[in-house]
Amino acid sequence: MREKGWIEGKNLFVEYRDAADGLPALATELVALTPELIIASGPNPALALKAATTTIPVVFVAVYDPMAIGLVQSLSHPGGNITGLATSVSGGMTGKFVEILRELVPGAAKIALLVNPENAIHRLLLAEEIPRTAGNMGVALPTVEASKAEELDVAFASAVAQQ
Repeated sequence: MREKGWIEGKNLFVEYRDAADGLPALATELVALTPELIIASGPNPALALKAATTTIPVVFVAVYDPMAIGLVQSLSHPGGNITGLATSVSGGMTGKFVEILRELVPGAAKIALLVNPENAIHRLLLAEEIPRTAGNMGVALPTVEASKAEELDVAFASAVAQQ
C-alpha cells in the first residue's frame, strides 16, 4: 500500500474492533467514525454492518453463502453498499465434509455436528445441506451447540450422550 501512496497514520487510518463487544453497538460505533470503507470478517459482523449503514462501502470476507443469509442480492451483482468474498455457496463442498468423515471411519453411524448458534451460516447449513447428506448416507447427525470456549465441554458431553 505504501507503493500506492497510502501511509498508515498519515493518509490511512485503520481502526480495529473486537466483535465480542456486541455487534450491533460495534457496527454503529464504526459507522459513526464515517470511514471510507469497512471490512467485515465473517457473516455476523457483515450482517450487523448491513443493518447499520447503506452508504459506507462494506467488504466482507469469510462468508459462506452471502445470498442465502440475505447479505447480497446476487454474487455477480451484490447491490447496495456491500460486496465481498464468498468462501462457498450452497450445493458446494459442505456436504462433502460428511462424506469425507464417513470415508475416514467407514463404520461410523453417528457423526456429531458442533454448531455456533450465533453464526447465521451455521443455521443455514444445519437446516439443509449437511443433514441432507448425512441422511442420504444413513448417518445419524446429533447437533450440539457452543458459542464460547467454556461451553465446549458440555457440548461434547451432550454429543456423546445422544444416541
